[in-house]
Amino acid sequence: MKRFSLSSVLIFSTLFAFAQITIRGTVTDCERWYEGLNNAFVHIVGTDAYTTTDLDGNFELEYQGNTSAEKNYMIKFSHRDFEDEIRTVKISGDNSSEKIYTVNICLKEKREEIEMYHLQQLRKKLPPDPEYYD
Repeated sequence: MKRFSLSSVLIFSTLFAFAQITIRGTVTDCERWYEGLNNAFVHIVGTDAYTTTDLDGNFELEYQGNTSAEKNYMIKFSHRDFEDEIRTVKISGDNSSEKIYTVNICLKEKREEIEMYHLQQLRKKLPPDPEYYD
């Protein structure tokens, strides 16, 4: 009986060490009046937790993580037209069952230099078409 109670205590203590972590916020454009970016990718680095933003740039990302100790999570924000950004979120080590964090971020537009080439059309003078004059 002692083995059963000891093992059940260990199992339940490890279950409570894992809690629901919710990270929510808004991804905006830094240069356009902080307009929300839709379809931006939000990912917790090193995990399989990810989501995309809605039309207004809002997101909510849920992750079942170990919260028994304090830990830093790296959150990567990316969009095809903007520079990637990584933010660190420090998750406290208390024993609450659900943790909610807010991360608002603005992304800078990608600047790509395009090389310019000057193209010149060369015309080749063709001899007159004899059928044209018939």
